[in-house]
Amino acid sequence: MLTLVRARVNSFILLCAVVFPCSSSNAQATVASRLKDCRVPTQEEPWRDQTQSPVCRTLELIHAMALEDKINQLAPSFGKPTENRFGIPALNANDGPNGWAKGPFPGPPQPRTLGATAFPNEIALAATWDRQRASDFGTALAEEWRGKGSSEIIAPTLNIMRTWHWGRSAETFGEDPFLNGQMASAEVASGAARKRDRDD
Repeated sequence: MLTLVRARVNSFILLCAVVFPCSSSNAQATVASRLKDCRVPTQEEPWRDQTQSPVCRTLELIHAMALEDKINQLAPSFGKPTENRFGIPALNANDGPNGWAKGPFPGPPQPRTLGATAFPNEIALAATWDRQRASDFGTALAEEWRGKGSSEIIAPTLNIMRTWHWGRSAETFGEDPFLNGQMASAEVASGAARKRDRDD
């Protein structure tokens, strides 16, 4: 339940940041109007009441957050506390499209980097033109990230490759926009589904 609330909070904050400013009166009015359907407890932090629905808990939390809190929630977790004052864990994102790659660079690898899988480059995956293979790849990435304690994968790379001179071109699906869309959507959908299955 708490994982579902965290996922809803992050999704709503992202929607807020991209679609409309969270500080706008429209956004606040939307949250306030939807809160009318909830029976908000009188306690100081009502979103912690697990007897409520995830939707109501999420709305109460969003209503309590300032714009700065919402922006900080979307920022990478490097050097931040693992949990903010609302009890929401920081995003624990990690690169990359070809397998777990956690710095510091230069320097020795971190302990949880040891034993990571070296996945094939995305460009090799794209060469198969196989959506099912991309789906399986996404599932495998999600399982590896989850096993390493990460909540977000910084992948896949969706740049349309225009020149081989770019140092990360092997992390792309190549120069074909249709192929990029087909392979990336299959990979992302399966990875997200695997994460949801593990959260439930």
